[in-house]
Amino acid sequence: MNTSKRPPVDTRRRANSSTGSASARGAAFPRLESATWAWLVPALVALALYARTLGHAFVWDDLDLIVRNAALQGPDWAVLLAQDFWQSTGAGTGMWRPLVTLSYRLDGVLGGWQPWNFHAVNVVLHATSAALVARLALARGLNARAALAAGVVFASAPALCEPVAWIAGRTDGFVVLATLVALLAAARARDSGSRGALLVVALATAVALLAKETALVLPVLLAAQAADARDRAPLGERMRWASAGVSLVVVAGGVVAHRALVGAPAHAGEPGAALGMAALLWAHFAWLTPFVPHVSLLDVWQAPATAMSIAAWLALLALAAGTVALTRRRRAAMLILALLVLPLVPVVAAALLESGVRFAERSLALPAVGLALGLATLAAALPWRRAAWVVVAIWTVAQLVVTVPLVATWRDDEARIRRVVAVRPRDPDALLGLADLLSSQGRANEASELIARAEAVAPSGDASAWVARASTEFRAGRLEPAVAAAEQALARDRGSLAAGVVRV
Repeated sequence: MNTSKRPPVDTRRRANSSTGSASARGAAFPRLESATWAWLVPALVALALYARTLGHAFVWDDLDLIVRNAALQGPDWAVLLAQDFWQSTGAGTGMWRPLVTLSYRLDGVLGGWQPWNFHAVNVVLHATSAALVARLALARGLNARAALAAGVVFASAPALCEPVAWIAGRTDGFVVLATLVALLAAARARDSGSRGALLVVALATAVALLAKETALVLPVLLAAQAADARDRAPLGERMRWASAGVSLVVVAGGVVAHRALVGAPAHAGEPGAALGMAALLWAHFAWLTPFVPHVSLLDVWQAPATAMSIAAWLALLALAAGTVALTRRRRAAMLILALLVLPLVPVVAAALLESGVRFAERSLALPAVGLALGLATLAAALPWRRAAWVVVAIWTVAQLVVTVPLVATWRDDEARIRRVVAVRPRDPDALLGLADLLSSQGRANEASELIARAEAVAPSGDASAWVARASTEFRAGRLEPAVAAAEQALARDRGSLAAGVVRV
C-alpha cells in the first residue's frame, strides 16, 4: 500500500499558519534576503552622496581632536581612553567616548594621519546604517518598496550631513549603527529565542555607550520595540523584553565606569530651562525637514515664554497618550515615536547644566531613523497609497536637493563658517568666527569688515568684537591699533583673557 509522505493536514496548517504569522510580523530574517536591493540601494545612495568628502580637509573640532592632539599621535595615546574626551585639548566636558578616540588613533596610524581615511570611515558608517534602516523596516513587516524608501529617506536626510561630512561627528554615526544592530538583534532574539542575539544586543549597547551619551536611552528604545511586538506566543512573551533588560544592565555598568573615570562638571543652568525643555525638543523636529535652512551650528537657545513652554509640555503628553492608544490597537507606533523623541531628551537636558548652549543638527541622527521608518510606515498603511508614495518621493527629492550642496560646505573651515554666516547674517559669533579665520590667513581687510558687522549686531557692552579687532590688528603687525582695541575690550570686560594677552 502506498503511504503518502506528506505530513497530516493539521500539521501542515500549523506550519503554514506559523509561516504566515512570521511574514505578517516581518521578523523572519530569510525574507530579507529576497529583497536585497531594498537595503543595497540606500547604502549606494549614501555612498554616492558622501564619496566626495574623501577629498575634504580637517575642519572645526577635527583640528583640536586630531591634528593638534599630540597625545593622540604619541606613543602613550592609550591613556586618552580613560580620560575626558576633550581633556587632551584643554577642555573638561564630562564626556567619555573612548571608542571614538580609539577609532581616531586607528585611522591615523593606518592612513598616515591624512583626512581622507577619517572621512572614509564616516561614509562607511552612514552607508551601513542606511542599509540597516531598510532591514529594520523589513523586520517590522514593511514590504521591500517601503523598506527601500525608509533607507533612502535616512541616507539623504540633510540633518545627517554634519555627523557624516564632519569627522568629529562620528560619535553619532557609531550610536546610530550600534542602535540599529541592537534593534535587529532584539527582533531575532524575540522570534527565535537565540541567546546569541542577546549577546549581540549587549555588545551593541556597549559600543553605543562608549561612543556618545545619547546611548543612555537605548534600553528604553528596546522596550518600545518590545511593546510594539504583536507576537503573543509563549516564546515571544518570554524573550521580547529580555533585550531591554540586557541593555539596561550594560548601561548601568557603563554609567558606573563613566563616573569613576570622568567627573561631571557643574555649570549654571539656563534660567527657565526645566519648563522650556519641551519647546526645545519640538524645535528640533523642524530641523528634521528639508524645508528649513540647515547649518553646522544652530542658534544659542533661550527659554521661551511660560505659555509656550506649558503648551509644549501638553503637546508632548498628548503625543505620548496617542502613541499608547495606537500601540493598544496593535499599531506599531511605539518604536517610531520613541526614536523621534527619546534621543533628544539628553540633548535638551543640557540646558539644565549650562547656560548659552548651542545645539547642532547631529543631535537628530537617531530621530532621523524614526522619521524614515514613520514615513515609510504611513505610506504603506494609508488607504490612498499612490498619493502617499508621491508625498514620500517629493520629500526624498527635496532632501537630495538640499543635501547635495550642503555636503560641499564641509570641504574646509571657510566654506563651513560662510554657510553659517549666510544662514544667520546677524549672528555676531558666526561673523567673528569667520573674521578670526580670515585674519589668521592674512586677510585683515576682509576680517575688519566682518568685525564691523558683528559690532553692529552685538549686545551693548559686549567685548567680543573689540577682542577680534585687537587680534586682527596684532596679526597684521599694527601694534598701536591692537593695543587700543585691547584696551577697549578690557574696558567692557575686565576678565577678558584674550584682550589681556594681546595688550601684553
